[in-house]
Amino acid sequence: MSSARSSAVKSPPYSVASEKIVLGSVLTEPSVLREIKSILADGRVFFRPEHGRLYNLLIEVCQKQPPVDSEHIISAVVGKPFTEDQLHEIAASAVDSQHAVDQAQVVAEKFRMRALIDALSDILHDAYHSDDGFQAIVDRARNRLDQLSAHRAKKALKGRGK
Repeated sequence: MSSARSSAVKSPPYSVASEKIVLGSVLTEPSVLREIKSILADGRVFFRPEHGRLYNLLIEVCQKQPPVDSEHIISAVVGKPFTEDQLHEIAASAVDSQHAVDQAQVVAEKFRMRALIDALSDILHDAYHSDDGFQAIVDRARNRLDQLSAHRAKKALKGRGK
């Protein structure tokens, strides 16, 4: 086996800019949430926990009473956990709805890559530390990767309305 790969710890894949574009777009054009929510089910997909909390709050606010405009939605979420200035700063990241949807796809893909890294880390740990035989470890690894693939296929079908 080659040791040509860098042993430096790498950051997990994420895009704070994409997260802000998604959030800013929902803040400025709440109607885009319907389409984004078909891609990003909840805030767990966001890398930054505060972005995930804000996204979940936006979903909650929009489900209770569809907001009329951006000022309504900002006033409904201010202080939970963001200040009004922070929300306006995030809102300034907004783009047109199609670009917001594209960036939601980026956020989702980065989340899937982090899930893959977690699964592979667990598989490596299992390979190093399990007393089970080779085939048992390979079967568990295959099952774990199949679960990731099945979840992605299920989300793709859901996104197409099937």
